Amino acid sequence: MNIKMGLMVVVLLLIAGCGASPAAPTVTSTYEPSTATAESTTTTNNNANSSASTITYVDKRSGIAFDYPNGWTMVEPSADDAVIYSYSIASYDMTNKAGIGKDSASGVPPGQTKIDISFYGADETPDSARRTVQEDVDSGMALVTKAETRTAPDGSQAYYFEIQGRLGGSAKVIYTSINGHTVGVVSYGDGENFEDIVKSLRAA
Repeated sequence: MNIKMGLMVVVLLLIAGCGASPAAPTVTSTYEPSTATAESTTTTNNNANSSASTITYVDKRSGIAFDYPNGWTMVEPSADDAVIYSYSIASYDMTNKAGIGKDSASGVPPGQTKIDISFYGADETPDSARRTVQEDVDSGMALVTKAETRTAPDGSQAYYFEIQGRLGGSAKVIYTSINGHTVGVVSYGDGENFEDIVKSLRAA
C-alpha cells in the first residue's frame, strides 16, 4: 500500500471536503524522546511528574515502545501482514458503542481524546508524509492551520500539523522516524496527552 492510499486515511475521514489554504510558515523546534525502557509488551510505570501512571506498550513488529495513560482503552491492529497498521488509544471506552454521545465531525465524545499510532512500511518516510499533506492542501482536501518542522529522535526531520475539518472537527498529526521506522500519530477530540505520547516513542 503506498503512502497516498494509507497515510492519510484516518485524517481524511475528518477533513474530507475542506477548503484549500496554504500551510502556516514552518517553525523549527526540538523534542526529546523518553529514555525509559520496556521489558515486556505491557508494563505499568509510575511517573513522578504526574498523578496518574502510564502503560508502556511495545509493538513487536517494529520494536518501538510508547506510553499511554493508565485507564485509557486500546484497540490493537489485526494480526496480519499489513504494510500500514495502527493502534487506537482513547480516554473513553471505545468498545462501548451504546450510550456515548459523539461529535459528528470527529466521532469522539465531547471532552475526550482518541489517538491513532500508525506504523508504515520500509518505503515510507516522514518526508513523503509531508508531501502527501501538501498535496491534500493543494487539491483543496485539507486546511492546515499550523505546521512545524521538528527534530525526530534519530536526528531526521519530523513534521507536525494541525488540521481543521469543514465539518468542525480538528486533528493534530505528526510523522516521525523512530529506529528507522516511520510512525504517524494522529489525535482527535481534545488532544489530551498527545505530546506526551509522541515524546514517549522510542526503540524498546
